[in-house]
Amino acid sequence: MNVNRSLMVALVIGLAAAGTGACKDKESTGAEAKDAGPATTHDDINKDKADNKDKADNKDKAENKDKGKTADKDKEAKEKEDKEAKERADKEKADKEAFSGAVVKDLALYEPAEGAIVVPEPPADVTEVAGPAPSVHHVWLPGHWHYDYPTREYIWQEGMWIDKIAYPPTPPDPERFEVVGRAPAAGWFWAPGYWRWDGHGYDWAYGHWLKKREGFEWIHPFFENIGGHWQSRGWGWERKDREWDKHHEGWDHHGEFWAHPGYFKEREKFIHEHTPEVRDRINEVKRRPGEPERPVEKHRPVVDKHHPHH
Repeated sequence: MNVNRSLMVALVIGLAAAGTGACKDKESTGAEAKDAGPATTHDDINKDKADNKDKADNKDKAENKDKGKTADKDKEAKEKEDKEAKERADKEKADKEAFSGAVVKDLALYEPAEGAIVVPEPPADVTEVAGPAPSVHHVWLPGHWHYDYPTREYIWQEGMWIDKIAYPPTPPDPERFEVVGRAPAAGWFWAPGYWRWDGHGYDWAYGHWLKKREGFEWIHPFFENIGGHWQSRGWGWERKDREWDKHHEGWDHHGEFWAHPGYFKEREKFIHEHTPEVRDRINEVKRRPGEPERPVEKHRPVVDKHHPHH
């Protein structure tokens, strides 16, 4: 009987202990579950995907917005560039239209520009010692005073021997544009500038005023391609004989000045194509505020450092 009671007591104590352990395990599992947080569900996964997609979409929108700003800036820059180009083109067109056909024709024919000063008479020519001709086919082009409008003074340009049969390897540059002022006095005419070959390179001879010479005409020097070679043609003063008109049929001429056929047309074309430059040159020859109609004659001292015979 005592044995049975002892067994029952032991059984009760064991069950109680087992219950206590189970409760502790349950409490422990609950605490761990509480620490781990709520379980992940399909809704949570879908929500994370949606959040990530929103973030990606917002990033793409921001990047596209930045690209849009850059594109807008590029578009504004291009529109500004196009606008400036159009304004320049409109100005050039207006400049060209500002010259009437009559004005262009006058400039092409070396008529004085409107508002131009009356240049003073040049000083006496410098006595040049040309020396003997280098060969029988050399011709002497004498020096001359040319009027420098920006400084309002005369500058002496030395004469030089020109080889009539020399073959420069290349053609000269286009002729420089010169605007004519008003002649020093009656009996003077304008001889335009020209390129001359010195045996090594081209040298620009400035346009200048010349006194008329009875029985002579002034031939504008120029270069012509003959048989694939560039040769000098026209050498200044030439005596006008009975065959003159026959030999120069079709040539351009204005007063005592004669030039190769088509010369004035070439000059007229240049004026149309370089109107802004032409306007600048015209402004150089115009009277300045307070300036007399005929400026006082000034000239630079002649320093003849290039001529081999001086």
